[in-house]
Amino acid sequence: MDKKIKNRLNRLADMLCDGASGVNSKGDSKTADEAMISTAEWLNTSDIQGVGVATKVSGNEDTGKPCITIYVNRKKPLDEVSTPIPNSFKFSNGEVVYFDVEEIGELEAQSSFKEHIRPVFSGLSVAHHDRPAGTLGLIVRSKLPPYRHFVMSCAHVIAPYRQSNEYQVYQPCKPNDSEQSLRARIGKFVAAIPLNYSPQGYPNYYDVALAELSENTPYSTKIPYVGVLKGVSARISQNMLIKAIGMVSGRTSGQVINPNFRARINYYDAQGNRKTAGFQRVVLCTQYGEAGDSGAAILNSKDKLVGMHIGGSSSHSVFCRIIPALNQFGVWPITESATEVEANSDSETNFTVATPDYLPTLVEPHSIFNSSPWYLTPSGLLIDNGVNGSPGELVTVPSVIEKYDANIKAASESYQVPYELIVATICTESGGNPELTRQESSFVSDHMTPHRVSTGLMQTLISTARESLGDDAISREQLMQPDISIRAGTAYIKQQFHVTAFDPPRVACAYNAGGIYRNDSANNRWKMRQYPIGTSKHADRFVMWFNDCFRYFAESNSMLPECSLYRQLNE
Repeated sequence: MDKKIKNRLNRLADMLCDGASGVNSKGDSKTADEAMISTAEWLNTSDIQGVGVATKVSGNEDTGKPCITIYVNRKKPLDEVSTPIPNSFKFSNGEVVYFDVEEIGELEAQSSFKEHIRPVFSGLSVAHHDRPAGTLGLIVRSKLPPYRHFVMSCAHVIAPYRQSNEYQVYQPCKPNDSEQSLRARIGKFVAAIPLNYSPQGYPNYYDVALAELSENTPYSTKIPYVGVLKGVSARISQNMLIKAIGMVSGRTSGQVINPNFRARINYYDAQGNRKTAGFQRVVLCTQYGEAGDSGAAILNSKDKLVGMHIGGSSSHSVFCRIIPALNQFGVWPITESATEVEANSDSETNFTVATPDYLPTLVEPHSIFNSSPWYLTPSGLLIDNGVNGSPGELVTVPSVIEKYDANIKAASESYQVPYELIVATICTESGGNPELTRQESSFVSDHMTPHRVSTGLMQTLISTARESLGDDAISREQLMQPDISIRAGTAYIKQQFHVTAFDPPRVACAYNAGGIYRNDSANNRWKMRQYPIGTSKHADRFVMWFNDCFRYFAESNSMLPECSLYRQLNE
């Protein structure tokens, strides 16, 4: 397929699936939102499994005609379909796109069971305390010393269902016998890229999590049938041959059908209720995996790592790209070239995994992406030779503390998130207004697009609040209650600890942009993406409120919070 045609169709598919948030051009925003709303009636039915760019197939023969293919669980006679997929769609700007329909079965997260083996290595069964087992995908380590080693697999395999004090990860899944249970423990869950569940849209890119190996767990970085990885690659193309090392399937192979696939994958919670998560930029392949293979490492024909298996159906399999997830966590697999940490990188950050003892790093001058250096002092955060706070009398910080101190302290102590970070987030996001709500241009409804509306003191997306608190019933009205909004926002800050280490400007940018991403604009002194794009405004405001907290504590006689950066630096 001609590259220009493919790019055009991918752009139109983004508009159909994600509205204005799927386009870069402001001129396309209205057209995109109108298209998403017009096609929602049939594009968001439970039978739709994914969307991709391909060529039309007629009578089992490839016609070579470019189109957008709609992948369904199964094809049905027209008289059984209440909202049939049209042959074509005309956008309000005049562009026309043609559709094809392909049956691939129902895509589900795939997990199962297996036996106890030591040392642990890629391809074995692994599971969180609450989960059915999936596959141990990789043994990875932090990029910079002191090196720590981790198991990497899918979040739906090694992450807890909801906020919990139980973080143990087992190989194999937890036995009923307590002695066997102790023997099966290999480490503790430490971080996951949160999944957003919603009946509409494709907000996710990865289903990946980390568990740190315990000191007494023997491990091997070699992969069965492969040995040591030959490297890591970002190159994924149509018809490319791939192979997987799954706990159930063992060594299998497949072929890439669509390298830019939008998938809707079904998950199940602890009560067996089905939830759907939409993914973009994942890869659709011929079937290589079965139930129990989720988390399996995906390699190319040169034995280089390209992805991680996240789900499939009875006829197809899906994996997510791996390099951005590796860099998001600040880890890398052991390869033949140990210096390859930055090679082939198409992602946005290069942090080490933060340790619980984060303060020593924060009080030393540090930077990211060639930004201006900064560090914590007993007076606040210093950058460009100054600790910048609000001019004149303090207003916003004292007001927020006076109104919500009990809720902030409770969340801070519960999640062990510094008090000042919570206050600064509230001041920056809502100014202390618990009823503030923001809806993105592609918002349809709280039910259909919970990832397009943020509300409450800490302005968490409804979908993010549900994931952070482990409660799918969280509503807009509940997030307008200060205690719930503060708990949701604080839980999300804690979830992002692996990329922020509670460093104030990193917390601000990760909370605002969903992660740490590079932005080299001359007007962005922090060099981290934030909104408005190309500016420092968001992080500047956050740091100002953060520093105001230090000034507030210095000038007041109030009792200091238990979990407080000011307290740690001044007592």
